[in-house]
Amino acid sequence: MEQATRPDTLLLTSTSGIRATDIAEAMKQPGRLVVGHPFNPPHLVPLVEVVPGEKTDPATVERAVAFYTALGKKPQVLRKEVPGFVANRLQAALFREAISLVARGVVTESQLDDIVTSSIGLRWAVEGPFRTFALGGGPGGLLHFLEHLGPGLQSLWDDLGTPTLDKPTVRLLSQQAVSDVPIDTLAAQRDRAQIKVMHALGETPHDAST
Repeated sequence: MEQATRPDTLLLTSTSGIRATDIAEAMKQPGRLVVGHPFNPPHLVPLVEVVPGEKTDPATVERAVAFYTALGKKPQVLRKEVPGFVANRLQAALFREAISLVARGVVTESQLDDIVTSSIGLRWAVEGPFRTFALGGGPGGLLHFLEHLGPGLQSLWDDLGTPTLDKPTVRLLSQQAVSDVPIDTLAAQRDRAQIKVMHALGETPHDAST
């Protein structure tokens, strides 16, 4: 791609975890490569994680941010390269505990999905985790929340599961995920619901045709 494009062409990779530093290792102009990681479904969800590599030119980052902003996206520039970036790491952390709870027989997959969409999913659509807990601290904000509820939160961390995706666990998860509804129908239902949520929040999806 480097050889087939003009020297001033931005090279934006949508990798979901590989560092720009590693991808650009053999490039003659590593300064024009940057990660632009969208979040599924990318035609609706506005986030794009812009992750520069060790040799990415700052001007490249600025141009990438301007490009994604012009498309109606909400780019966030990460200050460090970490495997999986930010959104996927958060998703992986929650999914790990979700798998643990299902594997331990605490809830079914269907119950867990309903719990998330009826609680923290609604919260996080409006405010992120830090603002949510800051509001939970009342007038004292996040400091009061951490001082008052931090010990209990720490005890939960110590009890979080560390499941293994071995054959029995994968089989259990796969069995509970079976649905009679075609995947295309489920995706269309998700998109329609996602558009309604974004409209309620005052956001206009770039592609609301679905």
